[in-house]
Amino acid sequence: MRDSLYLGPAQNEEIASLNLLGHFNKDLSYKNVNIQDIQTLMHSDEMMTKYYGYLNLICYELELYKKMKIKPSMITKTYLNQ
Repeated sequence: MRDSLYLGPAQNEEIASLNLLGHFNKDLSYKNVNIQDIQTLMHSDEMMTKYYGYLNLICYELELYKKMKIKPSMITKTYLNQ
């Protein structure tokens, strides 16, 4: 999460989402995306925002590492526990 600027969860998620989209659209690559922006979205209370965060994490890992570090079962368990 963002420690330097705390406006509230919804505002931080909006800023993270806009940062993520902006950095990705510079060159259509995840290489300039800040992982903290993705993690902010993943820790959201809103299911759709959380899903968007996990989706971006998967794309980020596939592009940078050519494999997924997160296991799909971890995502499923997160959704089943709510």
